[in-house]
Amino acid sequence: MSYQTPAFREAIAKMRGQGKERKFVESVELLISLRDVNLKDPAQRFSLESMVPHAIKREIKIGIFADGDLATRAGNERFTVITNDRLDNLVKNPKEIKALADSHDFFLADRQAMAKVGRTLGKVLGPRGKMPKPVAPNAPIPELRATYFKTVKLRLRENPCLNTRIGTVANTDEELAENASACMGTLIGKLPRGAQQVKKVYIKRTMGASVLV
Repeated sequence: MSYQTPAFREAIAKMRGQGKERKFVESVELLISLRDVNLKDPAQRFSLESMVPHAIKREIKIGIFADGDLATRAGNERFTVITNDRLDNLVKNPKEIKALADSHDFFLADRQAMAKVGRTLGKVLGPRGKMPKPVAPNAPIPELRATYFKTVKLRLRENPCLNTRIGTVANTDEELAENASACMGTLIGKLPRGAQQVKKVYIKRTMGASVLV
């Protein structure tokens, strides 16, 4: 099976024809079932990011651990800013830490804050694949924000299946198909035996049935 744009375009067209329109913007997900993976071997588990050609047409929530000018500039771009003082308070409230982790897609941190974040929040952020990436004090925040609107996660953990959001129903069929193809390219490049380890691939929207690619 070739997981190129035309194959995804056909599946996405079928997905569009199923179900009824909702009052909210549904996400569109790529579901991938793998074969011949031994998840008891930690080396075969992974968490990686894939750049896609088209921005996902929904709000992406990004948190940043920072103070000073970096925090100000990030706040102006609608990042959730977690200052050092707020981080100290978070440590005292495990429920708030989990709520923060679950409500955000990505995290960044000033390089000086990385060690403290890892030490205090690593047990919550790590298993969710949301440990922050370090950024310099002069990081180009608008460009970073634009990048994360074109970034999707691929995580293989407890079972041989992955699912990731590749867009929403507000994206065009072509945009979704090209995003799906890009994700598959990233995944196949990561697998030891490439496409041979891909068992089945589906396209699904939030409230719809899965469509086999």
